[in-house]
Amino acid sequence: MELVYKNSYGACYKTINPPNQNCEFQLIINTVGIFMTKKDISNLLKIVKDYKKNCKCEGNKNHRIWCKNPIVDIGLKINDEVLYTLKDLLKGTLIMLEIEETLQKHKLI
Repeated sequence: MELVYKNSYGACYKTINPPNQNCEFQLIINTVGIFMTKKDISNLLKIVKDYKKNCKCEGNKNHRIWCKNPIVDIGLKINDEVLYTLKDLLKGTLIMLEIEETLQKHKLI
């Protein structure tokens, strides 16, 4: 596996020979690894960004984010710190992937 991006919350790796060829990335949080596509990462980032706007937590600081996909539903317990670091992990991953794609497109790597 090749590290794409990491922070204090987790890491994202580009996998070599993943079990599902469509899911070439593995998001690792604590001891859990979730195989994802770039689109899955982008969709999860959208859910994280929209969390505060759509939250019906009524002052409760600990709530959950649910992300559904055809294979598995993901539920993450969230507080303000986790929300910030998860958003950073997802945004950082997408930025690094876009940089790599841009460099390859222009044959700079």
